[in-house]
Amino acid sequence: MPRFQYTARDSKSKVYRGTVDAPSAAAVAASLRSEGYYVTSVKQVSSGVTVRKELFPKRVTKKDIAVFCRQMGTLLHAGVPITEALHVTRNQTSNPTLVEALKTVLTEVQTGTSLSEAMDKFPKVFPQLLVRMIEAGETSGTLDTTFENMAIHYKRDYDLQQKIIGALTYPAAVMVIAIIVVILLITVVIPNFIDMFAGMGTDLPAPTRIMMAVGNFSKTYWPVLIGGIIALVLGLAAYIRTEKGRQWKDRFLLKVPVVGNLLVQMEITRFSRTFAVMMAGGIPIVQSLNMITKLVGNTKIKEAFAQATDDVRKGGSLSLALAKSKVFPEMVTQMLEIGENTGSIDMILDNLAEFYDGEVDNQVKALTTLIEPLVIGFLGIIVAMVVASVMLPMFEMMGQMGGM
Repeated sequence: MPRFQYTARDSKSKVYRGTVDAPSAAAVAASLRSEGYYVTSVKQVSSGVTVRKELFPKRVTKKDIAVFCRQMGTLLHAGVPITEALHVTRNQTSNPTLVEALKTVLTEVQTGTSLSEAMDKFPKVFPQLLVRMIEAGETSGTLDTTFENMAIHYKRDYDLQQKIIGALTYPAAVMVIAIIVVILLITVVIPNFIDMFAGMGTDLPAPTRIMMAVGNFSKTYWPVLIGGIIALVLGLAAYIRTEKGRQWKDRFLLKVPVVGNLLVQMEITRFSRTFAVMMAGGIPIVQSLNMITKLVGNTKIKEAFAQATDDVRKGGSLSLALAKSKVFPEMVTQMLEIGENTGSIDMILDNLAEFYDGEVDNQVKALTTLIEPLVIGFLGIIVAMVVASVMLPMFEMMGQMGGM
């Protein structure tokens, strides 16, 4: 979309200058006049300005979207016109990428474009789920309620994400420290003892010989070791980016104790909340499932949703379709079956989301409890081996000195 630079004055003749993305110069002028400004000039700027400004745009997070939805819902519920609500929300937003998008959305809406259509032009800013829900809200005349529901949805999704990150921060920090300690022991501590032990003229214990060999190898071939590790990491990352590699990684993670259960429960929580919101918004079930399938990260779970969507499109039951995948717990499919039979599937989905939100908490705690002793145990074994390799020869030296 073209970018325009404008100059305008307010009622007190104060001069304002800025840039905005808009379909045309006339649209910019109309937008500024509607806000009470007197437009003195509007001119299109070169495309190079846009490239430099958007070369490294700040990512719009789920928290940003949640705050945006909360502000819009509150303003619309209070009876504020949609253009004024967008203007106020834009001025209160701190994320520059979201601010630029809202500027253009505001201009589009002022020229007659629907809000959902304007937001749909920024797929990297506004999630498809939000756009489709806004579209449904515009059709049903419940835009304020839709924004409020989506604010709750994205706030919960953000909280779930932060919960996982927070729980794994400590184990990750311990692992990094453990790796640094091991590297220092092998490359700095052990080599200092090699010359001393080599001059003893006696047979060294096996742990000492192993540590000396590791130390010598690390000291001599450290560029090869570092290059090998980097090549291994890059090669694995490249493989995981392929379709086959991504499938292998996702299937492997589902088989890992605790981690597999955590991934499934997170997807169930997101599926239940998202599906409940879309059902309440009046979006057809097949369209809802198609969108949920696109939001799923794990390829095996994505395949299960894709197959379920196909079965439902052919007239099948959602609960039976998900049960066939054998990915989801039996309780989930049974609860969905009850919801389908009683016509209360939205309430069932809310209950499932609340239940599995608690289960995610439990799994995160279990994962943290499992990782911490493993990392500490690994570090303890390495330190014990180094201490043994250093102390055993010293004990032998002391013994020889005592026997003289």
